[in-house]
Amino acid sequence: VGDSKRCKRIADELLHQYGVYLQPINPPTVKSGEACLRIIATAKHTEHDMLHLTQSLSKLLHETL
Repeated sequence: VGDSKRCKRIADELLHQYGVYLQPINPPTVKSGEACLRIIATAKHTEHDMLHLTQSLSKLLHETL
């Protein structure tokens, strides 16, 4: 994602709008300017869950450029 504020905003919107929890990873865990979202998929996640995540995340990433 890059920017820490954008990363946090996307994580918050995913949770509140779409019910998807992704943990934002910000400095000092990563270098400044390299903020990212941690995605953990398990065997309990369905194909529908994965599609919901990718569609939701794609929409938010394009909206918050």
